[in-house]
Amino acid sequence: MPAKVCLKIIKGNLTGKEYVYDQRTVCIIGRKRDCNIVLSSDDDHRRISRHHCLLDINPPDIRIRDFGSLNGTYVNGKKIGQRNKEHNHEEATRTCLPEYDLKNDDEFELGNTVFKVIISEPVYCIQCFVEIPEAKKSHLEYNTSSTGITYLCEKCREKPIAVNPKDKTQVSELSHQKERDSDETIIRTVKKIADVRGLKVIKELGQGGMGAVYLMRNTKTMNELALKVMLPQTASDNDTIEIFLREAENTRSLDHPNVVKMMDLGFAEGACYFTLEFCNDGNVKTLMKNNGGTLSLDEALNITLQALDGLHYAHSVEIPFVKLIDGGYAKGRGLVHRDIKPENILLNTYNGKYQVKVSDFGLSKAFDLAGLSGLTVSGKLGGTLSFMCREQLLNYRSAMPAVDIWSMAATLYNILTGYVPREFIPYDIDPITIILNNPAIPIRKRKSSIPHKLAEVIDAALIEEPKLIFTSALDFKKELENAL
Repeated sequence: MPAKVCLKIIKGNLTGKEYVYDQRTVCIIGRKRDCNIVLSSDDDHRRISRHHCLLDINPPDIRIRDFGSLNGTYVNGKKIGQRNKEHNHEEATRTCLPEYDLKNDDEFELGNTVFKVIISEPVYCIQCFVEIPEAKKSHLEYNTSSTGITYLCEKCREKPIAVNPKDKTQVSELSHQKERDSDETIIRTVKKIADVRGLKVIKELGQGGMGAVYLMRNTKTMNELALKVMLPQTASDNDTIEIFLREAENTRSLDHPNVVKMMDLGFAEGACYFTLEFCNDGNVKTLMKNNGGTLSLDEALNITLQALDGLHYAHSVEIPFVKLIDGGYAKGRGLVHRDIKPENILLNTYNGKYQVKVSDFGLSKAFDLAGLSGLTVSGKLGGTLSFMCREQLLNYRSAMPAVDIWSMAATLYNILTGYVPREFIPYDIDPITIILNNPAIPIRKRKSSIPHKLAEVIDAALIEEPKLIFTSALDFKKELENAL
């Protein structure tokens, strides 16, 4: 059972209305029509700002931040954010407002409207960490203590209890043991995959919140490839595994010279894994860094035009699985990347020329759907936000191809100038409000040597209101070529 977050209105003229989230979601509440939860401009909501507050939801976690509203946001009766009355909204964005993690049964208030937070999430056996089905929880409760309610599965209940939930030292040690077991599982999984697939482990390339990445070599062809192994705890239930594998299978259907190819996909030793072709020249961000922070016009356009070919293909290709309203699946068309930026554009060199490959296409969505990872909108500005348009922020779960084209234009802007389209300095300005309210700065204001016709095309691609100009990667490519 996937975790869910329900926001139920318990006071105000919308009492009884519920908003349920079981996937990674960015939710903005306010009176403006582009908000995810729109509160009408009536007497109950007249004290609510156009963009009042943000909810960063990744079930079962939920965090709230006020945008510097005039009347503030209240959590359990305590005011968590409000600008000084002498400040306008723009000045308020320069105030570093705190964020708050919400818990089950917490309430937050905007004007006369009160939301109650209802969180449901799976629970696990305290000994073997197997998920306890909801229907069996009432029969398996073990103890209620300062550490919360703990459970034993039916199998472990027949054994002597190995840990006392009241003993926090033992509970902590059990947690550390779980982490050690996780590392051992990854190593064991990598070795098993290597044996079965005829691979040799070269080295670990990195490890993050979702899993580990290894450089491997095919012992027959001697070709190098990247192996990504998901951490066991990220695949917490069968639904999660099914969602991840289905979305990753869509990605495996992509076959284009300018998209990194997923070659293998599976599930072993309690962990999802997949293999990808390995690009030996790193990514565009590294190339920029090695060249003083920017690239030449010819290099930038060569990279961009190739990447747009990859995007056009992926946006239009037939994919195996699309979820239908009735819960079934059918073939569909197109995948949206949702995280285009210099780091995700990889490079190979052939005869002195770059072959550009868009990496991890569709996997950002697969991770989000599985509750494994996602956009971090809280805290300091992240690289992803720098290349995100407001349409993607406001429609995070249903992003369309146009958002990738905006991000590709932002990437070209960055390659040519070393800057991102919006001004995020000073760093204490709330980056979300900047995305919502500030348009891109014309590229020639960053670098006056950019040719006029090219600058016009890039600036047009970064226009966001009333709507995004380019909805086709191919159209954007043609306009860039015509501007040369």
